[in-house]
Amino acid sequence: MKKNIINRFKNLCAIPHCSHDTAQMRQFLIKECKKAGANVSQDEAGNIAALKGEPIVCLQSHYDMVCMGRAPIIEPYEEDGFLYANESSLGADNGMGVAIMLEILATHDNIECLFTNDEEVGLLGAGALDLEIKSPYLLNLDSEDEGIVYVGCAGGFELKASMEFKRSKLPEGYELFDVKVQDLPGGHSGIQITEPIPNAIIVLAQALQEHNGLLVQIQGGERMNSIPSKSQAIVALPKGSKFDANGLICTPSNEKISHYIDNSKQILNFLCAFPHGVLGWDEALNVPSKSTNLARIFGDNEALHVEIFARAMDDEGLKKIENNHLALLDLGGFTVHYYHENAPWTPQPSEFAKKVQEEAERIWGPTRLGAIHAGLEPGLLAQKLPCLKEACSIGPRIEAPHTIKERCEIASVGRVADIVKSLIKRMQDVTC
Repeated sequence: MKKNIINRFKNLCAIPHCSHDTAQMRQFLIKECKKAGANVSQDEAGNIAALKGEPIVCLQSHYDMVCMGRAPIIEPYEEDGFLYANESSLGADNGMGVAIMLEILATHDNIECLFTNDEEVGLLGAGALDLEIKSPYLLNLDSEDEGIVYVGCAGGFELKASMEFKRSKLPEGYELFDVKVQDLPGGHSGIQITEPIPNAIIVLAQALQEHNGLLVQIQGGERMNSIPSKSQAIVALPKGSKFDANGLICTPSNEKISHYIDNSKQILNFLCAFPHGVLGWDEALNVPSKSTNLARIFGDNEALHVEIFARAMDDEGLKKIENNHLALLDLGGFTVHYYHENAPWTPQPSEFAKKVQEEAERIWGPTRLGAIHAGLEPGLLAQKLPCLKEACSIGPRIEAPHTIKERCEIASVGRVADIVKSLIKRMQDVTC
């Protein structure tokens, strides 16, 4: 079964499915579900429901991915028991869950599957779900650690803001330099926010501020929910200046620009003051209680734009971060023009989760119930599906998601599939 799942995943890799560009994948999934003998329905948000027989458990995964590097061109390869992709994100988050679901659907009766769209850009598909689910229990396959059955997750908000600016003529005796930060590790802004991963935007801003340069252009970051791995700027410095900073590349610029941003010091102060990283810790859950990530910065000739993704394990924490960020943006001269929030999934150690835990322990060994400082869809889906009684989440071991270093342990995929199979049999036997 494991081999079949890996082959299915490799087939998925050949189909473009970056967030907001999932039409080809959607048509492929509908075709595969019908081939498996399921009744298939879809909604306007691109979600897909597949039903066979009289199910007790609905399996659920999202089918979009964070595209980094060369993606959507994905060339998977195996090495030392892991799946990697050649110079791109792999998309095992959550393509491996999709592959497991397709295999289970093809080999089992009385099963239901829900494939959600555009999860990686704000749980958009789950938030707009307009499909009926028959099963009273839902098992999400979007987690990325063995030994944990997840029963809760952080909520989060996306915030976009802009600052209009004017330009002034460069003083005499100044020359332009290209300054770059590149090849930092990057990472998932929820799962890896506890790791000592530097934010490329802030690293760049600190170096520019230290050298008292006049900011001409700046950009950095890749995706809303990724820790930035790259950034670059054009800065004006007095002729003869030396730009010396570890890990940065500084070369004379070939750009023919004669003006700099008036309030460049204010911009750099804002970036240097941004509180990137973990903002609090939940001792009971052993996860961050609050965190924030300065995800992107870019501009044009008239305005600078920033994008921020913050997370918290409860509504109060989200509100505190929101108030802090709004105040900081106001001081920095920014105006907020977009705000999107997803509520936390309050940890709920249900009877269904305990059954999943028992089946997992047969294969994983010691297993606990826990919560994750990242976004999962079950909490939102529970609000959309009145027939749904309980939900939880498991998944195979995936490291460095949302980066070109993403990898998935192949043996772990087989173990998760075995847990899913034994759980479905157990739940069906109970109702017989």
